[in-house]
Amino acid sequence: MARTLLVEDVTMTTDGSTAPPQEELIVALPSQLAHDLRRVARQRSQDPAALVRDLLQLVLGAADKERSPNACTTRTLDEILAPVRHAFAASGVSEERLIELIEQARRESAPGAQPGA
Repeated sequence: MARTLLVEDVTMTTDGSTAPPQEELIVALPSQLAHDLRRVARQRSQDPAALVRDLLQLVLGAADKERSPNACTTRTLDEILAPVRHAFAASGVSEERLIELIEQARRESAPGAQPGA
């Protein structure tokens, strides 16, 4: 496991890789909130600090989108479609069968179409 050293705004690890600059921020939490945070982190097999970072990124990202709803996202189309592709692959449905189902749905949704036609 690599150890991390903070040097002049660039985090260098002992394996030679770099990470974004980090800043330590200490936040006092009510006991119950701290307990809940540790419990959720444990359930997700995640370090509590990593969970807090993830939550902050989600909240701050949502706040940015509210301020600028037309702003571009940094996610690629492949990243957005990954869950859909994974679910499709896990379903066992062939592409040919999917095309048949889509064409059937189109025919059935056409004006004046009879269901099952």
